[in-house]
Amino acid sequence: MKQFLAYERNFLIKKNLESSVFEGQTTEETMRSFRRGNTTLGVVVAILAILGILGFSLNRSLGEKLNTVHSHTLSCLLDLAAVEISEVVFHSLERKGITTSDSLFLQILGAKPNDFPLSLPTSWIPKTFSFSPKKEYSNFSYRIHLDCIDAEPILASGSWNDPQEKLFKIRLNAELSLGESRFKKMTKKYTLTRYAKCQNLKLPVISKFTLFVKDPEETSEKKQGYNCLRNSITGKPLPAARGEPDSPLILFNSSSLKEDNLRKTGHVFLGGNRNIELHLTAGGDSYFGEYFQFFNMGKPESKPPVLTLSPLPQTSAFSSGIDFSDESGIKHTFIPIIRGVFGGFYLQDEKSPPGDMDSRGALGAYFSSSASRPKSSSFLHLYGNLDRPSPTVVIGRVKRVYSFFTRMFLKSGQENVKFGPWLCAPAKNSGGFWETLSNPQGFVHGEKFYELDPPITHREIFSSQTAYESMASRLIMEDYNYAFDWLIDSTGRTPPPEVFREHGGGEYIQTGKAVEFHLSNRTESCVIDVTSINTRDLIENRISYVVENQAELESIFIKQPGILSLRGKTVFVRTGPVELPRGISYDSSGILVVNGDIKIVGGITCQSSKEHILTIVSRSGNLELTGTNEEIRAYLVALDGSIKCTSKARVKIHGGVAVKNLIPSDIPGGGTITFDENFDPTSSNGACHYSIQIADFNETWNVVMQ
Repeated sequence: MKQFLAYERNFLIKKNLESSVFEGQTTEETMRSFRRGNTTLGVVVAILAILGILGFSLNRSLGEKLNTVHSHTLSCLLDLAAVEISEVVFHSLERKGITTSDSLFLQILGAKPNDFPLSLPTSWIPKTFSFSPKKEYSNFSYRIHLDCIDAEPILASGSWNDPQEKLFKIRLNAELSLGESRFKKMTKKYTLTRYAKCQNLKLPVISKFTLFVKDPEETSEKKQGYNCLRNSITGKPLPAARGEPDSPLILFNSSSLKEDNLRKTGHVFLGGNRNIELHLTAGGDSYFGEYFQFFNMGKPESKPPVLTLSPLPQTSAFSSGIDFSDESGIKHTFIPIIRGVFGGFYLQDEKSPPGDMDSRGALGAYFSSSASRPKSSSFLHLYGNLDRPSPTVVIGRVKRVYSFFTRMFLKSGQENVKFGPWLCAPAKNSGGFWETLSNPQGFVHGEKFYELDPPITHREIFSSQTAYESMASRLIMEDYNYAFDWLIDSTGRTPPPEVFREHGGGEYIQTGKAVEFHLSNRTESCVIDVTSINTRDLIENRISYVVENQAELESIFIKQPGILSLRGKTVFVRTGPVELPRGISYDSSGILVVNGDIKIVGGITCQSSKEHILTIVSRSGNLELTGTNEEIRAYLVALDGSIKCTSKARVKIHGGVAVKNLIPSDIPGGGTITFDENFDPTSSNGACHYSIQIADFNETWNVVMQ
């Protein structure tokens, strides 16, 4: 074989040499040409090899770059998708958080802190998003899991704890995938959390009160305070003195007529550190008078009851009678009986010339000095009026003061009872007890004059000071809550049976240091010191949105002219004052807190559901009302200031009022405050006054690539 190859090689060389000779080339030239060809071929082959290596390297580098770019693109697309999905999910959750009939809302509302972590359904999440139609997301898929974690209760004012109020986090776990089969498919897992809270839009504790006055005016025998209403014997106002109101402020503590379950009514708080002695307003006027407080409210009357007092003193005068002689000298023996009538305070009766509440002289002992209590009545009517009796629980050292006039009547056999002398209150001085009493020696009945025969004194009739004082005219001061016993009584007994506790009122005297509240959705009660409540207690952990001033408030929450739309939020305005324009209404529940004064120009109405509630809170400021006979449907709070009306029109507030100071001259026209049970934080009226607020930022954002 080797020989054959050698032969072939020699043959070729020989052939080439022959060709070269034939073509005129020498053998040497031919060899040089052959070597040059081999060199060129080698260079070409080397270049091609280098280019091949470079091409392979470039191709590999470009492939890696392409994969990197593709991965970054997929990652960015997934991140963008995650952002949109999270915004859609959390925004939809917040909408559900103010839709109180939504099943998801009810699930979160009903869960207790120990029920967490709480898994949430995801079937309501949309299947497509705004990015879904784009070709870049043609191979997109996702899985989502939602749950609530780390719940803790919202506490307010000590032990007040609504079990449905809670702070928690909402956790969104999303697994997103994107990519085609011929490329590497990318999957990323996202974990996002946002703070949320389930909140009652009824302020704790405070919104249980029709009227809450933290620091009321001192009102006593020596301080006029709230006893500044000038009225006639009928109860109707007289022309007001300068700087004093001309009508009372009347409280209706329930929207239900004649409500006697005191746990359902709006309460009243008038301080706790000083005595408040409120003079009952005289008269049976259906709007102004307060005689109705001595009747069964099921059958209120406009005239005070006349009582026959018993038992009478055990003396011969009451058992055997008293001798009188008429103008003809005929002797008569009369058996004395004593009758009394309750009354209020007034400055003018209907006589001519007019007198005041002491025109009979029976109460002169109480008004004999310049330091005596005024004869005007209370500007505050805590129990409604004759048209609408409205008992409640009055908290604080609050007394009601009223008059009790007594008179001796004389009866002989079957004859009509004859009028006798008024039994005057004993004078409060150092003189002798009996010597200070007026004892008329006769009386006129019809056209006849009857004279004592022989003369007899009160001392001989009554025998003892104690017996006389038990029958004499006097001013009565009692804890205001005893008025409930009179209103609810149908027996006619005097004093009436004590039933205040049986109807949920608790103790008659409650200073406010330890008030027991019964939450209807809890088996146990909670005890609160209402004297120490402040604005911070009310709004702590409740602010869900902050704006800088009125302009920003209007741009975000008054998008339609005249419609305040808080959408279940507690909105805090950093810089007051804020003015709510005339005719404003609200279309959803919420709480508006202003750091400064609030001016309400006209009325405030609820645009839609009557169940919606609006609470307006002034922090470190005052409330100013400038409307005229326009109703304000809201709960007004200014625990650092007061409420003031700039006109003499009667205010009409449907909700409640809580202030630090209540000054009569600031409400010159009086008016009405009607408690709205929708604000009652102790009542269980379902989910309609709760909202779930979710933060607009992510607390955590964790990503894991698979």
